[in-house]
Amino acid sequence: DFTFGRSQLQAVGVYALSGQYGDFNADGKLDLAIAQFASYQDPVTNFGLIVIPNLGSGRFGTPSNYLLPLVSGLGNSAVFVGDVNKDGAPDIIAGGGPCSGLFLN
Repeated sequence: DFTFGRSQLQAVGVYALSGQYGDFNADGKLDLAIAQFASYQDPVTNFGLIVIPNLGSGRFGTPSNYLLPLVSGLGNSAVFVGDVNKDGAPDIIAGGGPCSGLFLN
C-alpha cells in the first residue's frame, strides 16, 4: 500500500554504492549486503562489504564490515548475491575494477 514507517539511519561506511538482499543468517528475514567504496576502519587502503542483519519489524541490527584490499585506486562498486558453491545458502560477490571478493556463506 506504499505506506512506509519512519526512516532509520544506518551508518555503513564511506560512499555506499550498491546493495542486494538475501537471507545470509538463515533466519527467514532478508538481510542487506551493501558495497562500499571505503570503510570507517581504514578509508584509505580498504574497500569492502557491509552486511546488515534484518531483525524484523522494520529494524536492522549491527552491521558487519568485511574488508578487501584497495587495488589501483578503484573501490568496491557492486554487490551480487547467488549460491555460488551450490550449498543452498546465498553467497556474496563484491567488487569493482580489477579486484572482486567472493564471500562464501
